[in-house]
Amino acid sequence: MLFPRFLLFFGLFCFLFMPGLQAQYVIKGTISDKNNDPVMFATITLQRTKDSSIIITGLADSAGKFTLQNSNIKETFITVSAPGYIANAQKITDSSSKNIILQFTLKGAEKLLANVTITAKKPLIERRPDRIIFNVADHITSDGSDAMNVLKKAPGVRVRDGEISISGKSTVTVMLNEKLLQLSGDELIEMLSSIPAGNILRIEIITAPPAKYDASGNSGIINIVTKHPLSDGFNGNVTTGYLLRSHSAPFMSANVNYKQGKVNVYANMSSAYFRSVPVSAYTIYYPQQRWEQNTTQQNLYPYVRLQAGADYTFTTRSTIGFLYTLGASSPVYEDDTKTRVFNLDANAIDSVLQTKAKETGSGVRNVFNLNYEYRIDSMGKKLNVDFDYFTRNGQHKRDFATDDVFADGSSTGVTNKNRTDGTQVVNIKSIKADLNLPAGWAKFTLGAKASFTENSSDNHFAAYNGSIYANDPLRSNTFEYTEYVQSLYGSIEKSFNKLSMQAGLRAEHTRSKGYSPTLAIANNYKYLKLFPSLFFQYSFNEDNELNLNFTRRIQRPDFMLLNPFRYYSNTTSYETGNPFLQPSYSNNIEIGYTLRSRYTLNLFFQRVTDLFAQVMNVDTTDDGYHFTNANVGTELNYGISFNAVVNPAPAWESAIEFYAYYTHFNSSYYSSSTMQSYTRPSFNISTNNTFFLNGAKTLSAELDLDYEAKELSQFSLQYQTFNMEVGVKALLFRKRLSVALNIEDIFATDRYRLRNLYNGSVTNNYGDNRLFRISIGYKFGTRANVKNRPNTSGIEERQGLSHEQQHGN
Repeated sequence: MLFPRFLLFFGLFCFLFMPGLQAQYVIKGTISDKNNDPVMFATITLQRTKDSSIIITGLADSAGKFTLQNSNIKETFITVSAPGYIANAQKITDSSSKNIILQFTLKGAEKLLANVTITAKKPLIERRPDRIIFNVADHITSDGSDAMNVLKKAPGVRVRDGEISISGKSTVTVMLNEKLLQLSGDELIEMLSSIPAGNILRIEIITAPPAKYDASGNSGIINIVTKHPLSDGFNGNVTTGYLLRSHSAPFMSANVNYKQGKVNVYANMSSAYFRSVPVSAYTIYYPQQRWEQNTTQQNLYPYVRLQAGADYTFTTRSTIGFLYTLGASSPVYEDDTKTRVFNLDANAIDSVLQTKAKETGSGVRNVFNLNYEYRIDSMGKKLNVDFDYFTRNGQHKRDFATDDVFADGSSTGVTNKNRTDGTQVVNIKSIKADLNLPAGWAKFTLGAKASFTENSSDNHFAAYNGSIYANDPLRSNTFEYTEYVQSLYGSIEKSFNKLSMQAGLRAEHTRSKGYSPTLAIANNYKYLKLFPSLFFQYSFNEDNELNLNFTRRIQRPDFMLLNPFRYYSNTTSYETGNPFLQPSYSNNIEIGYTLRSRYTLNLFFQRVTDLFAQVMNVDTTDDGYHFTNANVGTELNYGISFNAVVNPAPAWESAIEFYAYYTHFNSSYYSSSTMQSYTRPSFNISTNNTFFLNGAKTLSAELDLDYEAKELSQFSLQYQTFNMEVGVKALLFRKRLSVALNIEDIFATDRYRLRNLYNGSVTNNYGDNRLFRISIGYKFGTRANVKNRPNTSGIEERQGLSHEQQHGN
């Protein structure tokens, strides 16, 4: 009954505020050039006279005509601008009439050079009230890389052991062009690794998402925005390269697009044959023994990713777009594990377990997106509708054999061979609608979304009995999971001279069911939760801004964390899901100060309840251990961050970041009668530096440094890490050809090391991160100096308070 009640509330909310959408003044006009020809699709802006602040914006039609509406036009003026023309402005002097007619004549920018595109270079890092923007397109060491590696370079983002989080806070969710990627763990890494960095325009670290975004992600959202073609004609680029870790690997990618008039068609592909040799080590303590497990893994990861899309503009008001993505991979992993068992009393080796394993897999992803945008009027009112369908089919098989030998190498007589194999099918359907309703006194945004997730897996465990692999029904499992999330949201944005505010409320109704017929386990959950958001921004002047944000968020466990099937590394260790896992919730507060758009000081506070995390359970009876996820307790994070973008020298651009934070974690997971409490301060400092080596800026170098001090990670103390990267890039043949050389993790110090503070176990993993990469890229196509209309095929969304940017599908 709660959800229908919210529908009633939401309808009442819309009804109460609809009267405010009726403007009192109508401003109409025509725009032409010196030959009296209409200037098509010009941008019209109504601004305040005293400070030039923007009230509303609009767009002229193909005949050069426009209409604006607003409740107050006193002390205002209209600015008209269009590509290839000099902007023109007129002050509105007559406010007695409700209908105002204006005529604009634009002069051509005669001094513009034909066939030359002049582009203002964006700073590497930008700060907005609710997010940090990392402009990847200008990052040298990202050339030839992929989205996963670029995320590691993004400010404040941490990627450790397959988990993505923000410094000083907990985990985040990942979106691609504002579409939620409902993947995690290895599947998310696989997806991100298949996206070339050359396709990425920017990465947005949204620490305080407005109500229009999904509430999932305790610490916010990372939105990866890909490039979208904006110029007419046929254009494209191709990149190929060579990557060397412990083994070499070739890679390539290509993009093409054709845009003419109402039609825009584009496609891209990427392919690679990556190989790596990660190593891992675990030390486990038992009452009478110490086990030291060391694994060397030979990884082979070939993949291909294809994408094709089209946009069609029916009229100046409506555009439809379609996008299809195909991803396929067939990874192979070979493990060589040696576990030495020490007798603590004698401090000598009792025995050694030797395990060799080979795992093969294959997976195919198909993603469909249909987008429709209807621009209701020139005031900015618009409706955007998105339909998405994601499907993935995967299968895997793992063979592993273990021999138990004495310290001298002789056999103990204990040996076994096992096999696990299974299939997984994922289907996710979603539809959402967003309605932007700017009025003279405020801006309203309303929306709804429904998503339907169906996930099933069938996994088997079989032991070799000397002649065949016999299935073990007690360690095999079928698991089915369904999740339905229905959302409604509304927000209002208002400016009071120097103060801007936005208030939003999002309601998400969730129904989920996990069922294991093998284990006879079924869990059903149904709940409605409200997620408010509140933003304030005060501009003292052009150089000084203060902002305050509050958001409430949720983190839902995904399918893999719920599946109770055991994924064995060897006979004594495995990883399993927890079908009883519950969502966690967080409250987040941020206070920020920005000076001259270059320096930002930010205070943050986060409290997470019902936090779920991976835990290690040591079986002291049977001498083994396993990993699972559990709701372990409450975590409190608070701290300060400082960001600066400076130019120490004319040819030197530098971005510096510093995070200092304190973590307090309480849990009774390991002992229900005793509360375990852990606290620790920590800090993180990083810098990105670009050096231009010639006056034309066609030869440049980059130096990136990142240091993370020891920090608390739930029950574990995570040790410090350091990463140093260098790169050189040359632009040749009128900047059409680019050659880049990069070296990452030069000293092999970007390691994942931690010690469990409860049971003393130690983890030391290295993902073969040190690499050398050379990439060569070439841009081709037409570069005509034409007048382009703004492309709004579902790519124009609000980015922060009173700030709009374009992004692609």
